[in-house]
Amino acid sequence: MAIFCRLTRASLRALSLVNPIEVEDAKHLADRLDFELLPSTSIVLGGGEASRHRGIFEEMNLKVLDDLTLLEGRLLQLST
Repeated sequence: MAIFCRLTRASLRALSLVNPIEVEDAKHLADRLDFELLPSTSIVLGGGEASRHRGIFEEMNLKVLDDLTLLEGRLLQLST
């Protein structure tokens, strides 16, 4: 995914986490996203599992959005 993000040069990546993940897996995912993607793109996370592990993701500056209205607001903010 990191290579794809660099190739497409998108200003935002939205990931939905819906399958159950353990705390350690959430920490590992947050570390990987921070190391591989945050330097080149903004990331927002949605879905039940993103909300459940919000603290882990937000510690790594990964924004968790709880609904599509918040996502729309973030997209508008990036486009202006």
